[in-house]
Amino acid sequence: MPRITIHVPGLTAQPYHIELDRPLITLGRGNDNDLVISSSSVSTHHANLKRTASGYELHDAGSTNGIMVDEVRHMMLSLDKDCTVYLGDASMHFVLTEEELAALAKEKMTPPPAPRRVKSAAVTRNASSASLLDHVVTTTIILLLAALAFFAGLAIRHQKETGVSLIQNIMTSPIRKVP
Repeated sequence: MPRITIHVPGLTAQPYHIELDRPLITLGRGNDNDLVISSSSVSTHHANLKRTASGYELHDAGSTNGIMVDEVRHMMLSLDKDCTVYLGDASMHFVLTEEELAALAKEKMTPPPAPRRVKSAAVTRNASSASLLDHVVTTTIILLLAALAFFAGLAIRHQKETGVSLIQNIMTSPIRKVP
């Protein structure tokens, strides 16, 4: 199990053990994170620790103060067997044992599962054409309903102002030729 020790200045260091099969661990000041870091310099959702085929990566989650190593800000870091990263003013010490490194190396050597068959371009094109057609039909229906509502309102207003139905008025009025 990889070990992480979080140290916030003025507080007791907090050690954590992570199972090798956890794909994602969230770090930040917010209580909904997997690892809560009680420091005002740490963002609510500061970083994500991701399990990859090659080990672990730490990704900045759009934090204010970033993730830093040797005073250099990084958006993503591959974590070694023993490294220290700063999240704001809190330090995170990450340690992998030799056994864990061996288990990770063994996973690398295991062939990945056979890829699933990917849809052909024609199927993808037909799907996008169907999606476009759905969009056009939906837009047309909305426009027709809007026009119907407009003319219904117009007819009601005409009825109130003249006392005569608009449709009746249209049907009984003589057709005039424009000169």
